[in-house]
Amino acid sequence: GALGVEVRAKDQDILDLVGVLHDPETLLRCIAERAFLRHLEGGCSVPVAVHTAMKDGQLYLTGGVWSLDGSDSIQETMQATIHVPAQ
Repeated sequence: GALGVEVRAKDQDILDLVGVLHDPETLLRCIAERAFLRHLEGGCSVPVAVHTAMKDGQLYLTGGVWSLDGSDSIQETMQATIHVPAQ
């Protein structure tokens, strides 16, 4: 999962404390998921879903779109090689 934390830029003590929570893989997955939703103009009232997973340097993104009545859907998975920076 993802956790968003907002800290004042000049509050170094707090930045140091929450810095250990940063996970580059989770950040990359969140960026990919949000880009997918943004591209499809997905929101809380749109039947769109996305899930990502990382395995062996590959990002797997599975997305789905449903008709408003739920009778039709399109689901697809794609993968890309991603370099996750070391912490």
